[in-house]
Amino acid sequence: MKRQRKNDRTINIYKILTIVLAVVLIVVLIIFGRSWMVQKNAQKEYEKLSAQVNDLQNQVNDNQINIPSDTQTETENVAQEVQTEDSELEQKGIEIPQKNLNWKKLKGVNQDIYAWIYIPGTGVDYPVLQHPSDDSYYLNYNMNGTRGYPGCIYTEKANSKEFTDFDTVVYGHNMRNDTMFASLHNYEDQTFFNNFPYIYVYTKEKVHNFNVPLSTSSWTKHASPDIPKSCRRQLSTLLPVTAQDNFPTKKDRCITAK
Repeated sequence: MKRQRKNDRTINIYKILTIVLAVVLIVVLIIFGRSWMVQKNAQKEYEKLSAQVNDLQNQVNDNQINIPSDTQTETENVAQEVQTEDSELEQKGIEIPQKNLNWKKLKGVNQDIYAWIYIPGTGVDYPVLQHPSDDSYYLNYNMNGTRGYPGCIYTEKANSKEFTDFDTVVYGHNMRNDTMFASLHNYEDQTFFNNFPYIYVYTKEKVHNFNVPLSTSSWTKHASPDIPKSCRRQLSTLLPVTAQDNFPTKKDRCITAK
């Protein structure tokens, strides 16, 4: 009789443990399932937005970058500025990829979108955001306000939205599925490095063009002491096309992808 009771207690303990483990497993699956859905939906939103931006058939004009405006005069002035900058870059043999950027529609997706970054040969073709009060907000939140990966490509309030600072730090996750800034590792391959030397940042006012250093380690070694350390990062430091011999000076403007 005592042995029977002991066996019954043992069976009951196993049953309880099985139920507890099953509940834990279900909770874990729900958490991972939600995270997966959040990431999948956010990625679909990026893909949809990128498709619209790269739909050149619906551009209003033939400018290198389409910038809608509330008034015709403003549109003409902005278009003329963009065309002048494009001509200067074309004289240097740099062709600006066209983007159908409708800033009014982009603001409708998220008010904090103020720029677009494109790096040919990689998957980097995203809007750039800046939260008005919380610098780390878009590290943890997506464009639609959901919390989780992949987050957004963003800058902090310390940097101007006009990319006029010496070093504008642009943040993005290094995702395992090769999205966001993960594909920047492509620059570790010398052939890729040589084939895709330019990075483009589009704003409502102009197109900013940057080039990757010919030798990041060499540039870091020879950088003058007055260059901020934040602009000496390995691999992902991007220099403006105006930098002489790929060594920046105070007059240059850099971006650092982090």
